[in-house]
Amino acid sequence: MKLKRLGLAFGLTLAQASTAFAADDQDSIDALRRQIQELDQKVRILERKRELEQEVTTEKQKTTPKVALGAGGFSVTSADSNFVFKVRGYVQTDARAYPSDRVDTAANDTFLIRRARPIIEGTTFGKLDYRVMLDFGAQASLSTANNALLQDAYVNARLLPAFQIQAGKFKEPVGLERLQSGANLLFIERGYPTHLLPNRDVGVQLQGDFFGGALRYETGLFNGVADGGSGDFDSPDPDKDGAVRLFAQPFKNADRPALAGFG
Repeated sequence: MKLKRLGLAFGLTLAQASTAFAADDQDSIDALRRQIQELDQKVRILERKRELEQEVTTEKQKTTPKVALGAGGFSVTSADSNFVFKVRGYVQTDARAYPSDRVDTAANDTFLIRRARPIIEGTTFGKLDYRVMLDFGAQASLSTANNALLQDAYVNARLLPAFQIQAGKFKEPVGLERLQSGANLLFIERGYPTHLLPNRDVGVQLQGDFFGGALRYETGLFNGVADGGSGDFDSPDPDKDGAVRLFAQPFKNADRPALAGFG
């Protein structure tokens, strides 16, 4: 009997212990569940905060202009790229030496700044391009015709790639070397045949590109300037000059890199 009582007591003790352990396990599980729920709630809050921050960043990018400064100059661009303002320029120096100097002539050894050209250009409303370029080089002059100080001053309306209207002072579409920028010349001066062609003139011009730039046309009406000359206005006569240019680069869009620049 004593053994039975002892066994029963031991069994009751084990049952009570098991019940206690089970209760403790249940409490631990409930505590873990609460912690998981709290962590899940915190993660959801952090994810929402991140979404809100991304939304704010995206909205700022839609309205914040882009400012850049590099090899191409200083530029400010609106968030939608419809408005662009750029400032750049270039300077070219020259040195001239002669076998014998003479005080009574211009043939004297000298250093000079051949070109010093600040350039302001940009775009408004996504379709209207403008450009103003001055020249403070040694050969620039503020004469009655203002032939050199103001190099470019024009506006180009890009209505369609094949139909653009440009008006103001710019280079007439005559002469391949004349149309090349002074910053890209192999030498400081252009070849003598180029001096037989008009330089910059005031007028209006239709221009455009076809076939992805493989064919370009330019036709304009200008005041008319002397060979190699530039002018802001026409005073000698009321006549006007017309100019037409058609330039093709048949391999520009072809898979032939060696011929891409052929025109």
